[in-house]
Amino acid sequence: MKTKKLTFENDAVLIADSHHGQYIPQIIVAGEINNPAWDWSAVDQDDINAVISGPENEWYCEAWCNIESNVKITDENGLEYFLYQNDDVWAVPVGVDIPE
Repeated sequence: MKTKKLTFENDAVLIADSHHGQYIPQIIVAGEINNPAWDWSAVDQDDINAVISGPENEWYCEAWCNIESNVKITDENGLEYFLYQNDDVWAVPVGVDIPE
């Protein structure tokens, strides 16, 4: 059985588009904090609180970077994803190369 090669173009999932601007982290964290597909165990609760409090929090950007680097997502098929932001925020399968 041949395994399909995963690519960013075909397999990354858009989580939030850039029209949300500086509120993207807050929207994502508040919306996904109770989603069982998202593993928050490697994320510090202070970072979660800072992001949920909004962009006026002095630690908002740093906390979002920590979350983006540490949260993991697993879909219903067991495929693991990481977060990637390039204006939009994507869930990208682990092992997939990010386009330049």
